[in-house]
Amino acid sequence: MSILKYMLLSSALLASQLGQAQKAEEQRPEEAEILLQKQFIEASREKILGNSSEALARYKEIVEKAPKLTAPYYQMAEIYEELKQPEEALKALARCHELAPKEPIYLTAYAKALSKQGKHKEAAKLYEDLVKENKEERYFHDWIFYLLRDKDQKMALKVYDRLEKEKGPKADYYLKRHKIYAQMGKDKKALKELEELQKKLPPSAEHYLLLAQYQERLGLEKEAKASYKEVLALDPKQADANIAMAEVFRAEGDYPRYLKALEQVFADGGQPPLAKIKVLEPLVNAYLSGNSQIDGPSLQRLAKNILQQHPGYAQASLLYGDLLSQDRKYGLAAQAYEEALAQNKNQLPIWGQLMASYNRLQNSQALLKTAQECVSLFPAQALGYYYQGLAQNQLEDYTAAGKSLKRAIERAFDQQQLKAHAQAALGQALAGQKKYTEAEKQFEQARAILPKAPAPMASYCQSLLAQNKSLEEVEKMSKTLLKEDAYNPLYLGIAARLAYLKNDFRGAKKEFGKAFDNGGERNPLLQEQYGDLLFKMGDMEGALTAWKKAKELGSVSTILERKIESKSLYE
Repeated sequence: MSILKYMLLSSALLASQLGQAQKAEEQRPEEAEILLQKQFIEASREKILGNSSEALARYKEIVEKAPKLTAPYYQMAEIYEELKQPEEALKALARCHELAPKEPIYLTAYAKALSKQGKHKEAAKLYEDLVKENKEERYFHDWIFYLLRDKDQKMALKVYDRLEKEKGPKADYYLKRHKIYAQMGKDKKALKELEELQKKLPPSAEHYLLLAQYQERLGLEKEAKASYKEVLALDPKQADANIAMAEVFRAEGDYPRYLKALEQVFADGGQPPLAKIKVLEPLVNAYLSGNSQIDGPSLQRLAKNILQQHPGYAQASLLYGDLLSQDRKYGLAAQAYEEALAQNKNQLPIWGQLMASYNRLQNSQALLKTAQECVSLFPAQALGYYYQGLAQNQLEDYTAAGKSLKRAIERAFDQQQLKAHAQAALGQALAGQKKYTEAEKQFEQARAILPKAPAPMASYCQSLLAQNKSLEEVEKMSKTLLKEDAYNPLYLGIAARLAYLKNDFRGAKKEFGKAFDNGGERNPLLQEQYGDLLFKMGDMEGALTAWKKAKELGSVSTILERKIESKSLYE
């Protein structure tokens, strides 16, 4: 909302209060009232501009002159809340409520403030008084909310009973009472609510599903079987009913049975694909966030099922790719992201996931090609330039990398994390050009934003290794990186190069082997460094093969050319 609109609304509220008072006295507006309105507008302007102290002072002047006006107190409460002075905010809201006890806006804010301080009972009492005159159902639900926060389940149940008496039977009342009784451990009463739900309202497949599941949970197998039959009789193939059955398992936290039920639903090609995606997406997000109760392979099967039965849905391909990435199947994940882009090239997040996959695979050429396509589609976005710079660093084209990464930094002005990653990568590019002082400045800026982020840390390690300095610091960071991701070929390559510089050639060869087993063989820089190692170990033929492989992978290093031509090591 603009400052002007806010001030107009605020002053309108004040004018309304002044007008009502004036009307009651049947007098024309006086100069004092006009002055109050002006002061209120000025105070509101200061509030919007962030001048909290000045705004407070002006609001206080108003209430000193007109202590029965609520609007200034309400504005003061908001300021106190922003200043993290909850006690003062509570006092201001209490004054609002005292002056206008029937005004829901003030009451709602006052109740919330009380609850924040643990005064749930007092908050509930406000709504108890309000519903004596205002019978809107939402206020009953607010009353129940604070009763439950106060752990007064008995009173909350009575309010639901009152609601049913005044508003008539509703499914929500029975389901909420069922939940409360279940939480209280009163299984019989919880069951009765579900049974009454079937009696008082028209038959519903979803409600019978809930009843069947609860009966099953209580060991009432015969009754549960009868309820499941009712579900099938009502709607044997309807999508919502089938998904609702699975939802019962989810609501109980029984994810294995939930996913098993979903597999039956997803196997039906007649079910709408968008409904399946809507169910799958929150599960995937929960799994990626670390919910250990959710089985990743089951989710992969569900996503794959959608793609097989309903090809052409970019969101399904994206979810499938995310699951494969989590399972370290980066090559397959990249394929899924490519399929998603084939359906919709205008989704920058999908481009980001595809480029991240290629980077994780250290597939430098594929990363560069994809980043260039992304830049052509989204020239104003930083993400494509960032990954383009990463690819160019891997190809040892440090001058081009520097240009790309500077463009990324310019465009990431409002994306601090991406900016820090780009600054660290720019530091690596500058170090590759032997501009070590400039490189160090970039690393310092990146560490100031993301002191422990793996990617900037890896870039810093590579810069130090290129200078053959601070190897003890590199060793500490290398251990941190491998603890974060023990299978990352870039991190393994750092460990390998570190061992090489410490003349631990056997250890270096072992680490290079791990890096290549996990996709690092596509990284030209790692191939060149591996050739250096083989040369030191006396394997001239192997070194030459590795150097040539680095060139085939796209390295533009002039030093690499000299190594190949002279069959000698230059460092």
